[in-house]
Amino acid sequence: MHENILAEASRLSDDALDAKLKRAADREHDGTVELVACLAILLTRKKHLGQGWGNVYTYCCDVLRLSHDAAYNRVAAARAVRRFPIVLEHLAAGFLNVTTIKVLRPVLTAKNHLDVLAEAKHRSRRECDLIVARLKPKPDVRSTIRRLPTPSAVPAASIFDVAGIEGVGSAPATRAADPPPPPVKSAVIAPLTPERYRMEFTASKEMRDKLRHLQDLLCRKSRAAIWP
Repeated sequence: MHENILAEASRLSDDALDAKLKRAADREHDGTVELVACLAILLTRKKHLGQGWGNVYTYCCDVLRLSHDAAYNRVAAARAVRRFPIVLEHLAAGFLNVTTIKVLRPVLTAKNHLDVLAEAKHRSRRECDLIVARLKPKPDVRSTIRRLPTPSAVPAASIFDVAGIEGVGSAPATRAADPPPPPVKSAVIAPLTPERYRMEFTASKEMRDKLRHLQDLLCRKSRAAIWP
């Protein structure tokens, strides 16, 4: 069947292929909106907890066969929809996607969510990161240079464990911790505030030695300026 689909697509003209791609993207978008809406309802029910799936996140991975990233983003979006149903309208209209909703969810409140959603309309992931950094700034990180540890295998279940259910429209009796996000790549540039960024990268030993030397020179210069 899949071979037939591929063969059929290969015979399309450029215009026909473009039209088919747009129709497929529209179907995927509509399916994502429907999936998030259904997950928002499922989060209000406890029946799934008694069937061995443990929680909606593992249900998405084990039963719906979503990838870890896809499941994490859609469950996060569904939780935002449960608190603020208007989020689903923004998703359906294409103003936001599940990734930007996931980014914005921790800073959405009953008081600010309309303004934040309006500001985030058609914004990229990075632009939404800046909105979050402005609303919830983080302190500067301590400068460090360290040797990377030897990688070790970690069971997927321990990385992506989720528990509990949030309430709808009111503070939950016991607020569940969010599932840890999927592992981040070693190179990281993340805003702490709109003006300051946290940066991480992997360097060679030679680069590390040069950075140490530069760090020492800057420290000496700083001390000389204070105690000439």
